Amino acid sequence: MRIATPVVGVVVLLFIVLVGFTSRGASALLQLDPAAHLTRMQVSALIADQTMTSTVVEQLWAAADAAWHEGDYREAIAIERNIVALDPKDTEAWEVMSWLAWTEYGDERAVEILQEGLKAVPELPELWEALAIQHFRMKRYEDAVVMYQQAIQRGAPLNTWKMLAHVLEKSGKSTEAIPVRKEIVRRWPDDVPARNNYHRLLAELGQEPAGVQ
Repeated sequence: MRIATPVVGVVVLLFIVLVGFTSRGASALLQLDPAAHLTRMQVSALIADQTMTSTVVEQLWAAADAAWHEGDYREAIAIERNIVALDPKDTEAWEVMSWLAWTEYGDERAVEILQEGLKAVPELPELWEALAIQHFRMKRYEDAVVMYQQAIQRGAPLNTWKMLAHVLEKSGKSTEAIPVRKEIVRRWPDDVPARNNYHRLLAELGQEPAGVQ
């Protein structure tokens, strides 16, 4: 798709800068403010061409990686904000940005970033799970349970189910973990650890297996 002539200059200029992206170049273009975004005009121009978007995102990732290796986490966050501005479905960018924000600004900022990501792409289980992990790290077990449940409703894999059961037990809700572990065994009958944990939990609660052996 071709972009209207008045916008091409802006896009080409941005692209030229990004092709030679270094950590210092990223600072000059995106600033050090972790909340800085590409302008709306730049984002609109870039996403009008999928090939251009893909190339720029790749260059932004290279810049973010360089900033990370230099220990400049705030700059990495700023760069990743531009990645999600161009591609909100890039769950890795949201997750890495949240982790870096956690190291720089603390727990609540990490949660805020993931919540922001969920507002943009609520259909992706990866972000629900990332938020669950953050709540678990903060020992907010009830919130973690809700987030894991949301991830599962959106097709999360086996390990997410296992974490949900684990957090339920960790939060003192072992009885509620039984149907979760039972469902894991039903869905993944060849998973030996899952079966062992199901029987282990039943034994701890003095219950017998029902339906699934």
